Amino acid sequence: MTLAINDTAPDFRYRREHSFRAGASRMAIASRRDLSTSNKFVRKYDPSSIIFKEGELGSEFFIVLSGCVSIQKAIDCEIRELAVFRAGEFFGEMAVIDRRPRSAAAIAGKSGAEVMAIDAAHFIHLVSQQPGFAMLIMDTLTRRQRGGLIDSTLEIVQKRDQPHYEIHRIDETCIQLKSKFRSCNAYVFTDKGKTLLVDTGLPSCRPALCNALQEIGVATTDVNVVVLTHEHFDHTGAASLFSNTAIVAAHPLAANKIRLRDKFATMQYAFGEPFSPTSVDWELHEGVIIGVARRQLRVLHTPGHTSGGISLIDQNSGLLLSGDTVMKGGPIGGIFGSGNISDMIYSLNKLKSLTPQLLLPGHGPLSIKAGEDIRLTVARCHTLLTNSQEMFDVLRENDSVNVVMSSYRDLNRSFMKEAANEKSPESFA
Repeated sequence: MTLAINDTAPDFRYRREHSFRAGASRMAIASRRDLSTSNKFVRKYDPSSIIFKEGELGSEFFIVLSGCVSIQKAIDCEIRELAVFRAGEFFGEMAVIDRRPRSAAAIAGKSGAEVMAIDAAHFIHLVSQQPGFAMLIMDTLTRRQRGGLIDSTLEIVQKRDQPHYEIHRIDETCIQLKSKFRSCNAYVFTDKGKTLLVDTGLPSCRPALCNALQEIGVATTDVNVVVLTHEHFDHTGAASLFSNTAIVAAHPLAANKIRLRDKFATMQYAFGEPFSPTSVDWELHEGVIIGVARRQLRVLHTPGHTSGGISLIDQNSGLLLSGDTVMKGGPIGGIFGSGNISDMIYSLNKLKSLTPQLLLPGHGPLSIKAGEDIRLTVARCHTLLTNSQEMFDVLRENDSVNVVMSSYRDLNRSFMKEAANEKSPESFA
């Protein structure tokens, strides 16, 4: 299928209209309205009431939503307070990880406490599926082990430059907007009043993106089609800027995550910026050709970095838009959430077979050695895969590696139990 970008947008739209104090880590707490669908996990405790006792077996960890929780332990026949946790902080994770008795008691504060209780199966699912969550837990455990050596009350704010773009004209119809921020590059193809934009950056980049487009003589309303190379928020976050005037296109798997507002898979949480509702109007399948600016950009499904990643190639000129699959010098752009290193190797070999010449990556500078960049990335992916396999071979006798599988059995049991309770006559009382 070929789409020639023209002034009249083709009817691909199916837009939805409703479319221990030292080292305690803090989670962003949603509003009570946002938590309404998770009320089954929320518990309220009266002042000074017991959440769990020292020595009992634990199968849940807790996030404080409001009030505070005192962690207390019997030491030398005396009850001592070890820490106080407030909104956004969590506790109780150690007993869930090592399945040993609680090392201290948790008591609601003088004003009571509201907490979210997450059972072991959900906890393990979060750890196995979300690297950011796993790192948060490890960071907290490390800080607590170090104790008072780290003053966690000091908040370090990293200074960042304001979003802006460098403009690099590749030829008379293709321009790179090279990001000088933590966001992605954007690419503009424009000719005879027809304009294609590839990737949009984070929401905070909207003003800078508008200014860069204006500098090259393109208004936001001039953009006919926006192609998103994958679902990550640093590529899709500003797409809402074009939702009412352009067709927004992505691979079906990426489109699905964007529509579902999957904040983990899109890595919105990692970037810490607000979500702007974005609809995807056109699902790009393998082999679709987008005709613009005298180029025939062929869609290639290139999973690995994510499951919904695509690349665009113009085989006549050897120009390759690779998203985060390939970058200059061959660094691995990361294997996140829905991604897989074996899929990444498959995608890289697919791109290599097409002998691209000019690489237009999602981050960093252009490269005129696309083939070499791909070769280096493939080699590094193979090394990473081999190293990872060797590490798991060492750990395979450790039962913790198999806990992830059993957690899904526990999750399904809890779902079936909930379903049975919903059908019970008492539920209609």
